[in-house]
Amino acid sequence: MLKEAVEILKGESPPPEREAVVELPVDAYLPEYYITDQETRVEEYRRLIVAGRTGSIAEFASELEDRFGEPPRPVRQLLEMERLRLRAAGAGLESVTARGNEMQLKAYKDEEGALARAAALAGRFCEDKGIYADVESRTLYLKLRFEEVNNRQELLLMWLNAIIDDILESGQSA
Repeated sequence: MLKEAVEILKGESPPPEREAVVELPVDAYLPEYYITDQETRVEEYRRLIVAGRTGSIAEFASELEDRFGEPPRPVRQLLEMERLRLRAAGAGLESVTARGNEMQLKAYKDEEGALARAAALAGRFCEDKGIYADVESRTLYLKLRFEEVNNRQELLLMWLNAIIDDILESGQSA
């Protein structure tokens, strides 16, 4: 794992076969009040990338807490976004984008079944007739139903985790 981390930092390691893009309107960053030194913050972002590629996000999170104390919400959400990015790719999703009340999930070519599994679960989070699949673009469009405005960020993370869990679980049993 150390050798792989060094290769990633030197730019010698090829990127993973699949990486998902996850764009959610959540506060996900290392705030200045948590890590005051700018160079250290930049280094911690680099370390997060390495942790994501080496599958050691939990270790990275533990080290952050040991060095800088209990992580505030933006840091917890940054770690969750990195976990989601990795899990989304593993579930066959090329990208996940959310804006306003809409979420789009795009599947990798030959992974369209992931969208059907996602659509089956997403009905719990969507408005009536709020699910549309475009087979040609391999994209599932969801019109999300938010009951409360206060916890939108947490709901987006929770819903996406549930959708990815369902895709992964049904893919293993298929």
